[in-house]
Amino acid sequence: MLKSVALIGATGVVGQEMLRCLKETNFPTDLDHLYLYASARSAGKVIQTPFGEKEIELFSVDLAAKADFVFLAVGGDFAKEHARALVEQGSL
Repeated sequence: MLKSVALIGATGVVGQEMLRCLKETNFPTDLDHLYLYASARSAGKVIQTPFGEKEIELFSVDLAAKADFVFLAVGGDFAKEHARALVEQGSL
């Protein structure tokens, strides 16, 4: 059962669109955790999501790997750099 999801790049255009799509597709809102990650520029901001208000955290592989499932709403080079490490730590 899916208990936690991370969205990396949550404050970017693609991340915001992913949040909108999660709401429109009736993505389960009974998650234990929805982790939102972005750069230092956005860390600490609070945004409204389909899951309520959430604070943006500074991305790190170790923190994001806490989630059962990870969405990467980031550029290709960033995704290539970090996706393998996330999978190796058990995230999908």
